[in-house]
Amino acid sequence: MFVLLLLIPFIIGCRPVGDGAEVFGVVTTKSLKGLFASGVVLHHLCTYFCPPITSLEVYRNLGFIMVSGFFLISGYGLTYSARKKEGYLNHFLLRRVLPIIVGFYLSAFAYCLMYRHYHVLTWEMFRTIVTGANYWFIYAILILYIGFYISFRFFKSQNAPYACTVWTVLYMAVMFVKGLKAPGVYGYWWFNSCLAFAAGIWFCVYRDRILGFLDRGYIWKLVLSAAVFGAAFAGVYLIEDKASLKILACELIASVSFCVLVLQFCMRFKVNNIVLKSLGTVSLELYLVQALWIYVVGNEYTSQWHAVLMVFNIIIRTVLLAWVVHYVSKGIMWIVEKVRFLIWK
Repeated sequence: MFVLLLLIPFIIGCRPVGDGAEVFGVVTTKSLKGLFASGVVLHHLCTYFCPPITSLEVYRNLGFIMVSGFFLISGYGLTYSARKKEGYLNHFLLRRVLPIIVGFYLSAFAYCLMYRHYHVLTWEMFRTIVTGANYWFIYAILILYIGFYISFRFFKSQNAPYACTVWTVLYMAVMFVKGLKAPGVYGYWWFNSCLAFAAGIWFCVYRDRILGFLDRGYIWKLVLSAAVFGAAFAGVYLIEDKASLKILACELIASVSFCVLVLQFCMRFKVNNIVLKSLGTVSLELYLVQALWIYVVGNEYTSQWHAVLMVFNIIIRTVLLAWVVHYVSKGIMWIVEKVRFLIWK
């Protein structure tokens, strides 16, 4: 059932790419962002809510794959804008980094408000919320975005992708070392999807060459990509030691090969679905607020049917809160822009 929550709008929104149509265009990437964000929500429902619903098990190990898709689109979109839009980097920190921070603290405020309402807010919980200790994604996306800004702002255009890739790998290396010291706190999930960000950058830089290469012998290359992804993802399931280097290697290979599969899919299909586009608009907010209702509402079920109702309850509340955070954040950023204009006009 819950597989269909994503597959039905995805299938309905798929259309063959016509002649002259843009591959990996804005409409498709926004729909895919909605798909990937929804997958993360269902992943965490499976991981933390643990309802007795068999179909949710499909998403148990898909979290880093969904985030890989999001990073791919982010890396591609940032690079495309930096190369095509004049002055794009002039106010990058204000317009791309600050909204993430604003959205995070709006979400943190909502968490504190609701936890206090349900009488479960403790000082330790408050500290964890406001520092984002459990939000690895926010730290990762902020670090990657700042690395992108530094690379494309202060390096020559031909060297910027290399610099940003080095920055990404350095972040991964730092988190790997921190994980050795505190494996329960800094696990592989802190960085196992980050290569997809660099993949998005390089795809944008060599877009025509990459698409041309993938188009020659499309079918067998699609089969090869699917086989590599399937083998690597199977390793994630089958390797028992979840802290071993083997499973990290499988996760990294699965992440990158999934990116290739996404590109190959987009060469033949575009996705334009109003539900997924709507969710794509608030994809960041969905990442931010998803855990709130899982914690507040979750595990109150008394039967499997009741668990199904709880899942839909959590999903609906999550989407509604994501839109609230989105619009409040936009309002705050509008005020910031007006103040900036008045000061530096």
